[in-house]
Amino acid sequence: MDNRDGFLTRARYACTIMRILIAEDDKPIAAALKASRVECGHAVDSVDNGVAAEHALSSEAYDLLVLDLGLPPMDGQQVLRQAR
Repeated sequence: MDNRDGFLTRARYACTIMRILIAEDDKPIAAALKASRVECGHAVDSVDNGVAAEHALSSEAYDLLVLDLGLPPMDGQQVLRQAR
């Protein structure tokens, strides 16, 4: 990759910091997603079930939701319907 005049470095830091909610019940997947987004400077919350996701979405403003559709006990589709 060409990095003339630090263009790639400037582009990386020009990104907007986002508040992200990760709703994923598989702990290794959730941990990897969270670590990669925190490393980029984002504020990340993580929950492991649909009820907690619904509660988080109703109490905080998020820029991005990473949603597992197979969450217990309320699946991701139900969470999405409630969020809309």
